[in-house]
Amino acid sequence: QSPASHNHPTFARDMSIVGLLRGLTVVLGLIALEHVPVSFVETIKATAPAFTVLFARLILKEHTPSPVMLTLIPVVAGLILCSKSELRFDTIGFLAAVTNNCADCVQNVMSKRMLAHMRPTQLQFYTSVAALVLQCPWVLKDVGIWMRSIGSSSGGGDI
Repeated sequence: QSPASHNHPTFARDMSIVGLLRGLTVVLGLIALEHVPVSFVETIKATAPAFTVLFARLILKEHTPSPVMLTLIPVVAGLILCSKSELRFDTIGFLAAVTNNCADCVQNVMSKRMLAHMRPTQLQFYTSVAALVLQCPWVLKDVGIWMRSIGSSSGGGDI
């Protein structure tokens, strides 16, 4: 675990991916909460072990033992049952919650890979900076809209 982890060949790419995923999970989580109940969003998050096994296999080439794989079947079956019986089911909320869950799992798997080249505090710092940089254009756009709305409502008019 070298302090010079930023010299690793995939450093910028990996940080950008994890930073993007950090911002994406927040936005998708809020979209999900806007459309479906919190309890339903949390039920969907319960499938994280299944998604993590899948993404660990794809990204890290990790093999999960069959007994562990078998324990995931009831979890996924439970999500299917819960989705069918959810009274306030909404496709947008469901897709946002599932995508949020997947993004969070990929972020965790990518973080595990990056921990081979840096300390946890470095990973936290660099991915936070990457998330901030990647979100700046949207934040600045929103600040601009907010500033224009303040300007148009505070002056130049009749009293």
